Amino acid sequence: MVSLWSRYGQEQNEFELSHQMSYHDGTHGGKNMFRSSELKRKMVHIGNGIWIIVLAFIPRWLSILAVIVALMAVLSMNPRVWNGAFEAMAREIDRRVGFLVGPLIYVITVLVLVVTFDLRVAGAAFAMMAFGDGFAGLIGTFKGKHSLWNGKSIEGTGAFLLFGFILSSISVLIIDVFNPEPQPLFFAKWLAITVPSSLLMFIIGMGVVTVFAAFLELLGGTKIDDNILVPFSVAFLLTVLW
Repeated sequence: MVSLWSRYGQEQNEFELSHQMSYHDGTHGGKNMFRSSELKRKMVHIGNGIWIIVLAFIPRWLSILAVIVALMAVLSMNPRVWNGAFEAMAREIDRRVGFLVGPLIYVITVLVLVVTFDLRVAGAAFAMMAFGDGFAGLIGTFKGKHSLWNGKSIEGTGAFLLFGFILSSISVLIIDVFNPEPQPLFFAKWLAITVPSSLLMFIIGMGVVTVFAAFLELLGGTKIDDNILVPFSVAFLLTVLW
């Protein structure tokens, strides 16, 4: 499984970079098909971020149950049962293994975050993955015109910083205000946090975390998938800072 996730991370980054270039230069004759399939994937990736609101208003155990149900749904989405939905989301590696590797990693990551960390940290990490990474891919693919050293775009990185910072910050505040028991279930001595009462310190903390996460996202092509590397790095860094 670890080997599969590693291969998926590498293939995903290679796929996005090669198709961003082919989309903008119009090669491979698949511009419209790529536009449709990639847009669907990115919109699902971003749209799942709405579940962060759930963390603010329901008990943790119910959040965990909801994520487990989502996990079962992803595992059932194979070409034999849900061919249309599968093909709309699938990449080449998904077709080879017979299930949606990316969404599976995504849901497992959310499950571990919700079970393990303070819910305010889990919400921030989830938002950075859903909105920061999601909008970076979306805007980088369709609007990116200025490339960085690794083939990714300045526009995509800017989108990560903007949406990641704003929506992760909002997620922390919403959960802090509305969820009465956001504290971690386990290892409370090490994983518990205190959200800064000073607005300036809060902004600085979230800013540092966002810049760090954006830097990690720029390192695409490493052996760790973005849907693992970005959210868990955010979660650990926030826990250390606060």
